[in-house]
Amino acid sequence: MGIFSFEGRVNRSTYWPTIISLLIVIAVVTFGIQYVLAASSSQAISNSFALLDLLFTILVTWILLATYVKRCHDINMSGWLVLLALIPFVNLLVLLYLGIVPGTSGVNKYGEEPQ
Repeated sequence: MGIFSFEGRVNRSTYWPTIISLLIVIAVVTFGIQYVLAASSSQAISNSFALLDLLFTILVTWILLATYVKRCHDINMSGWLVLLALIPFVNLLVLLYLGIVPGTSGVNKYGEEPQ
């Protein structure tokens, strides 16, 4: 199962480094793009970086959602639970819940136990 896939399971030891890494990357890249947009006087450069920012946001959001879904699968819950992560403040509770609750031991309906 790849990082873009919504199938399979992710354990806590994979979940936390993935989430923390993505949050750091989001902060650094977004700050860099916003800095370039603010400093740029060229409309073409601004448009290019705005498009880059949009594409980056879509990519990272997809990876985050896929990781959340696979973590839900690990605790034997439907991936639809991640829709709660779209609600402000509730998303922090979902992030913590998924990172704290231990996964299902052995095989569950979403696949083999992650290594």
